[in-house]
Amino acid sequence: MLSLTFKGHVVAPTFKFSEEIIDFGQVSYKFPATKTVYLTNTSDVEINYAIRVPGDERSLQNEFNITNDRGKLDSGQRQKIIIEFIPCFPQQYDMVLVVDLEGVGQDMLAVPIKAECLVPKVKITPADYLDFK
Repeated sequence: MLSLTFKGHVVAPTFKFSEEIIDFGQVSYKFPATKTVYLTNTSDVEINYAIRVPGDERSLQNEFNITNDRGKLDSGQRQKIIIEFIPCFPQQYDMVLVVDLEGVGQDMLAVPIKAECLVPKVKITPADYLDFK
């Protein structure tokens, strides 16, 4: 009988976003705001990724629409990711954008998302009457 021994170690793929935080700042209620980031594969192997915002499914309409939210990146390749944010609740947003890698694991990378949704105040003057001439 012939015995064969393999020796080595497994290294997880590495990748990064171009931004350390995605800050939308102040956004008006139900008005879209857009940010662009880049996902770069810094490892020696290709990756199959999926990007999502956990908790975004809490309303009937997604508040975050992500362009290029899944795909394949070869070694050294980068992908433009566009994040459209349409807030449905007047509140502070403190969420994360996460990357899952197919066949490797979920939440392999997380980038904070910050925003504040405000409802615009409208004042009509003169306040005592309206003239519809």
